[in-house]
Amino acid sequence: MIVISDNPTGQMRGGFGELIQNINSETPHLQQAVSEVVLNLVRGYLEGRYDMSVLQGENLFMLDLTKLLVDTRGTESRFECLLEFLPQGFLNELARRIASRYMLQARVVTGERFGLLLEFEVPTSESA
Repeated sequence: MIVISDNPTGQMRGGFGELIQNINSETPHLQQAVSEVVLNLVRGYLEGRYDMSVLQGENLFMLDLTKLLVDTRGTESRFECLLEFLPQGFLNELARRIASRYMLQARVVTGERFGLLLEFEVPTSESA
């Protein structure tokens, strides 16, 4: 989970052992900082280092990014606001980078829930 707050930037563990990456709201180039954390979390998930919200089928799954970020500035925390902190086109770029690095197909899913639809490339045996 990513938290935007007035606290210093850094990692911590939540009450259930989950990784929380805090980003100070005054961080220069805030969009870039959030983008780098999202990329790191997605890579960490694909490499088995982190757990994320996933809707899964057989070879196909959706990495749900909808609730990845919480903005705690102000009087009430805001949820489901990640897209406000990402540069235009970031999810398409993320899908392209993930697909090229991890031998899978990646497409952006938008709507009430958003994220990446990932499909592992299943090797086919070629007849001789």
